[in-house]
Amino acid sequence: MTEPLVLINLFTLPPQALDPFVAGWPASTAGLAHAPGFRGTRLHRAVSPDSLYQIVNVAQWNSAEDWQAALSGFQPGGERRRQAEAGGFNSQPALYHVVSATPDPLPGQAGDGQTGASEPLTLINVFTLPEGAVDAFVAAWPANIAAQTHAPGFRGTRLHRAVSPDAPHQLVNIAHWDSAAAWEAATAGWRGSEERRGQADEHAPRAEPALYRVVSVTPDPLAATSTTQSTSQNVQPSQRNP
Repeated sequence: MTEPLVLINLFTLPPQALDPFVAGWPASTAGLAHAPGFRGTRLHRAVSPDSLYQIVNVAQWNSAEDWQAALSGFQPGGERRRQAEAGGFNSQPALYHVVSATPDPLPGQAGDGQTGASEPLTLINVFTLPEGAVDAFVAAWPANIAAQTHAPGFRGTRLHRAVSPDAPHQLVNIAHWDSAAAWEAATAGWRGSEERRGQADEHAPRAEPALYRVVSVTPDPLAATSTTQSTSQNVQPSQRNP
């Protein structure tokens, strides 16, 4: 089966709206969970209050057509509707393909506990590139991040490229780290060089990295079905209910 497309939706909200937005998210998006082609979603909240995008939703859909069909009939919940009407609310949804992936070297293991959560932190890095620079950036990506993939606390990364050339951000990297300290130690040199390059060249690629915690999860319904079928097949006849 073809790998699902990834929907990445970047939200900007006023600080006072963050808690109500997160609390109202499950009810607001409940209808999408039953839409054809929906493959799960994870809502992320920034660790730092200074991050540009305080909320990022990462979902998976079987196709662009499935997502657009679901979106055409989507009616946001009351809290989300009130925030949009009050102003200061903005979302930037776009569909992406995964173009480069480095797997988690420690699959199945929880984080180191420094984050206050049972799973690693999520790094979401939104790139803004000059026109025509995307192909070269993607080609150089594996070499550019090679050192990070062997760093303590690294838990895998996936670089996403927008399906549409009109998407506001053509590349988004989503990685996982055991802790903020691990990410900061591994990327200190890279972040410093990126800042210096941006100051010297206004046309250089711009990165907007931030760490997030997952605050709401709607699982892939097909994965749940597959697990149920597998469990059923493994039950002996004598164990089945009459």
